[in-house]
Amino acid sequence: MDLFSPLLSNCYLHITGKIFMGLLVYVDEIILAENDLEACLDFNSYLNKSFHIKDFGCSSIAQE
Repeated sequence: MDLFSPLLSNCYLHITGKIFMGLLVYVDEIILAENDLEACLDFNSYLNKSFHIKDFGCSSIAQE
């Protein structure tokens, strides 16, 4: 299931079974929230092949 809100045009949600992935896009930055590391790595690999990206790793909030 893909969810998109016209009120939040920079927020995307993707839910497949037990896998949740949320994207927040702001200008030239993407914040990815997920509950499955393998899905996150696969998506990150896809983005890297499609665009020139720089992965800054986990946010300091996620590490607390």
